[in-house]
Amino acid sequence: MKKVLERHPELSQSSAASALKGRHNGVPMRRLILVMISLFLLVCVEAQAQPELYLRTVDTALWPEIGVGFRVHCDGVQRDDVTRTNLRLFEDGREIDHFDVWCPELYGKISIGVALVLDGSADMVGTGTAEVKSKGHAFVDMMDGIIDEATVTLFNDHAATYQAMTPIKPMLHSAIDALGTNGGSALYDALYLSVIEVAYNSFNPGKALIVMTDSSPDSSYRTLPEVLALAKQHRIPIHMISFGGAADTAELRMIASETGGQYLFRPNAGQMAALYQTISYGRTGGDQDCLLRYTRHCADGNEHEIVVQLRYLCGDMVEFSRRYAAPLDSSTLEPLHLTLVGDTVLAEKSLHLGLHIVDPVADRQRGAFHFTVQYDTTLLAFPYVSAWESDLLRNLTITATPIPGGVRVTATGGNGWSEAEGALLHLSFRTHAPAGRGDTIPLTVAVTDAAFEDGCPDLRIDDAHAVILAHGPELWFDGEHPGWIYWNGKTGEWEPPDFLVKVRVYNTGDRDAENVTMRLAIDTTKLRFVTPNTGVYALPGGTLAAGDWAEATWQLMPQAGVRPLDSVLSCMTLYASNNRSHTCCCRMYFVDAPLAVERAASAQLSLELWPNPGRGLLRVALPTELSGTADLFVTDALGRIVLRRDVDAAATGGPSPSGEGAWRTTLGATTLDLSVMPPGLYLLRLVGSGRQWLARYLLTK
Repeated sequence: MKKVLERHPELSQSSAASALKGRHNGVPMRRLILVMISLFLLVCVEAQAQPELYLRTVDTALWPEIGVGFRVHCDGVQRDDVTRTNLRLFEDGREIDHFDVWCPELYGKISIGVALVLDGSADMVGTGTAEVKSKGHAFVDMMDGIIDEATVTLFNDHAATYQAMTPIKPMLHSAIDALGTNGGSALYDALYLSVIEVAYNSFNPGKALIVMTDSSPDSSYRTLPEVLALAKQHRIPIHMISFGGAADTAELRMIASETGGQYLFRPNAGQMAALYQTISYGRTGGDQDCLLRYTRHCADGNEHEIVVQLRYLCGDMVEFSRRYAAPLDSSTLEPLHLTLVGDTVLAEKSLHLGLHIVDPVADRQRGAFHFTVQYDTTLLAFPYVSAWESDLLRNLTITATPIPGGVRVTATGGNGWSEAEGALLHLSFRTHAPAGRGDTIPLTVAVTDAAFEDGCPDLRIDDAHAVILAHGPELWFDGEHPGWIYWNGKTGEWEPPDFLVKVRVYNTGDRDAENVTMRLAIDTTKLRFVTPNTGVYALPGGTLAAGDWAEATWQLMPQAGVRPLDSVLSCMTLYASNNRSHTCCCRMYFVDAPLAVERAASAQLSLELWPNPGRGLLRVALPTELSGTADLFVTDALGRIVLRRDVDAAATGGPSPSGEGAWRTTLGATTLDLSVMPPGLYLLRLVGSGRQWLARYLLTK
C-alpha cells in the first residue's frame, strides 16, 4: 500500500480507504487492484532475476581440444547470446585467455522496423515523461544500429512523426529527447500515423508499434476501429505500455490483444529487453548446450579442474567447476633437468646455491614457475632469493614464502624467458655450525613440487649437497685492469700500449690456504703476455696464511690486429688444495679515443668511500676530475657485476633510477645501499672522463 501512495500521490490515506470501498474521484477499485498486483509482480520478477550457469560435460575425446558443454539461464529462460566477453575460463587456478564459444540458435533473429509512439500530453507531467524517455532510449540502445530501424512519433493535441524510419541511433535518441508535456491526447491519430509509417517505410520483417502512454484519447480525429482495422490489415502488433494515471488500462489491454501485441505496466529493464526479443527473435527449437572449446598440449595423465565464470549477463557473477583427467602421452612431455649446485663454505658465512638447467634447449620458451626448497633450518637461515647472476628471469618477479622446514619460491609475471646457460636464480643462506656437529657438516638442500605454467615439462631436479666447515680458509680475490683501451688515430697506437693486471687474494678464514695458484686466461688473438709470459702464477711457498693477502701482477699488451669497437673477455681462476676454486671473468673494450687527446688518460686512481668495512650503506666520493656522466660498477669477489649505475657529476640531489640497491647522488658524493647483498669483498669501479677509479669494500653483517 505504501508503494501505491508513493507512485500515486493523488491517493491519500483517506482516499485510498474510499477507493477500497468502490470508487474515489473516478478511480475504479479494479484499477487500484490491478496496480497493486502489477507492483507485486514487478518486485517478484526483479528479485528472481538471477543468472544460472550449468557445466554439463567435459569432453577430451578430441584431445588436445577440450570441449565444455554448458547452459545459461536468465529468469529460467535459456540464453543463446553468450559470448567470450561473458565468460572467464580457468584451469588449475590459471586463467586461459584463448578459447572459443558457440551457442545453438534457439531463436531466429530477424531485423525490426518499429515505431516508438510517445505520449507528450499534460497527463504525463511529472515522472511520466522521464520514464517514457528512459524506456525509449533503452529500447533504441538494444537495436543493432545496422539493420534494425525505428521511427519516433510524438503526440499531445496532435500527432507528428519526429523522426522518419532510420537505423541511426543518435537521430532516434534526439527525437526521443524532444518529447514535452502539454495539451490533450491524440492517441488514435498517433497510432494510425505510426502504422502507416511502419507498413510503408520499413522493409524489415519484425514490424511493431511500441506505445508509451499515460492518458486517454480526447482529441483524436481517427477512431479506435479505424486503428485496429489498419493494424490488422498490415499485421502489425501494437505493444501498449501504461504508466497509470488517466489511461484506460482495459482499453489499452484490448488494443494489444486485438493486434497480437503485449500490455506492460511500468516495465523494468528486463521486461523491455524481453519485449525487444519478442519483436526480433523467434523460437526455433528446444534447449541445447552451448560449447566452450580450448586447447591443452600437456597430456600428463593428471586430473585438472576447470572453472567457468559467467558475468555481465542478466545479473551478478556466478561460476561453476568440473574436473577432468588428461590422457597420458609421454611424447608431449618435454624433458627438463634442473640441478641445484652445491658449495662448501665456512660457518657464519653465506652459502650461494645456483639453480641451473642441465643441457638447456636453445630458444625453448618458459613462463612463470614455482617450487619448494627443503633444508635443515638449524644449519641454514631463511634464504635471500635473487637472479643477480644472469638475466634469464629479468622479466619475472621472484618471491619467497617461509613454510615448515623450508621456503616456497614463486616466479610470476613478465613475458617469460628462454632456456640458456647460467643460473636461473640463487639461494643465498646464512650458515650455522651448532656445537657438537663437528668441523665438517654435510647437508642436503632439495627442490620439490616444481611446476611451470607454460609447456609440459617432465621435471627431474637434482638436490644440492653442501658442506659447512666449522674451520678453514676463506679465499676472496679482486683485481685491477683497464676497462677501456683507446686507439689514438694521430699516433696509430693503443693507449696505453701495455697495461697491468693486478690480482689480490685474501684469506678471511681461520686456517691457512694450501697450494694456492692463480691462472689468468686471455684471448691470445687479441692480447698477449709480456711479463710473465704465462698466465699461471703459483704463490711463493704455496701457503696463504689466515688473515693475510697476496698480489700477482701481469703485464699485457694488445695484439697488432686488434682494432677499435672490439672487446676481449679475460678470466681469472683461483685454486687451493683445501678450498674450492673461484672464477670470475671481466670484459675489456677497445675503443676510439677523442681526436683532441694525444695520449688517453689511463691511470687507475683510488676511489674514496666510507665507512669501510661497513654493513652495506656507504658513501662514494665523486672525484673532482670527473665531469659529465660516468658509469659506476659494483662486482663481487667472483667478478660478477651485481650493481651498475649512471652517475651525473653535476647532480645536486634527488632520486635516481631505481634498481637493485637504493641510491642517490648529492653534493659530490653518491650513497649506495648494498645491504641486500651477501657479506663479502666487493670491488667498486667508477669510469668516466677517460679515467677509472677503483676501491675495495668489505661488507659485513
